[in-house]
Amino acid sequence: MGGTGKTPISLFFLKFLGENQFSPAYLSRGYGRKTNGFKWVESDSIVSDVGDEPNLIKSNFPELPIAVCEERIFGIPEILGAFPKVNVIVLDDIFQHRKIKPHLNILLTAYHDLFIDDFVLPTGNLRESRYGARRADLVIITKTPKDITSTEKNDIILKVIKYCQETTPVIFAYNQYEWKDILCQSEKKNYLSLSAIADNDHFIAEIKNDYKLEKSFTFSDHHQFSENEIKEIITFAKSNSVGTILTTSKDWQRLSVFKELLIQNQLGVKVLELTVSLDNEKFIKEIILEKASLVH
Repeated sequence: MGGTGKTPISLFFLKFLGENQFSPAYLSRGYGRKTNGFKWVESDSIVSDVGDEPNLIKSNFPELPIAVCEERIFGIPEILGAFPKVNVIVLDDIFQHRKIKPHLNILLTAYHDLFIDDFVLPTGNLRESRYGARRADLVIITKTPKDITSTEKNDIILKVIKYCQETTPVIFAYNQYEWKDILCQSEKKNYLSLSAIADNDHFIAEIKNDYKLEKSFTFSDHHQFSENEIKEIITFAKSNSVGTILTTSKDWQRLSVFKELLIQNQLGVKVLELTVSLDNEKFIKEIILEKASLVH
C-alpha cells in the first residue's frame, strides 16, 4: 500500500534506459490529483492537476514525455500517438492493474517491510496474496542497508523465492541521500521536519543522522498542505527559533505552493534528494535488452 520506493526506482530506470539507447516515457495514475483522464505533465504543471510523483519525475526529466491517466490502457496509445519514437514506457504502481500485461513486471518490496512478512488488507498492507509475486519477472529489495551481509542477502532471497518463480532474479537496491538547499538558509540553527509520505518514520530516522529536530510534522501520503497548516508550522518555527524546514523532494512539490509565504517569514527549506543504486546493473541491462528483443 505504499512506501516501497517506486518513485526513486522509476527515476533510476528512466535514467538507465536513456543512457542505453532507449527512448523512454513515463505514465502514472497521478494519485492525489484533482483532475481526471489523460493529462500531459509539463514543467509548469501543478500538483493538484497531475500529482506530486509525476511532477517530481518531470522536474528530473523535463525532456521526456510524462503523462497521467487512471486507465493506463488508454494512456499508452495517447503517448505513442504523440511520440512514435518512444519504445519503452515506465509505469509505476501497475502490479495490480491487470488490464495491462507488462513485458517486464518488477515487484518492489522494502527491506524493513518485506512482503513475505506481511498480510492482505485489513490485517496487513498487501493488496493481494503473497503468491501474486509469481507474476514478477524481477524482484527488487529496496532501502537495503549498505552493511548487509552476504549471508543475510541469501537468507532473504531464499524466503522471497518461495512465493515467486524459481528462476526469478532478486536484486538489492540501496538509497543514496544528498541534501539540497531550496530556499536561503536562516541564521537560526534549529530544524523541523515536514513530510507526507508513506514511510514518514524512515525519513525521520534518516534526518536524525544529520540534524537534531525540534519537531516532526507528519501527514498521510500525498496530503495536500493547507495554508492554515503551513501557518501553524511557521508559528511553531518562530516560537522555537527554527530557521529551516527539512523535507523530501516529493513533499516539496506540494510545499512549493507556499514558497512566498516561507520567504516572507524567513524560513529556509532543505530537501533530501534520494537516488538509488542496484547490485548488478549489468544484469538489469541484460534483462531489459532480452525483453526488448522479444517485443521487436
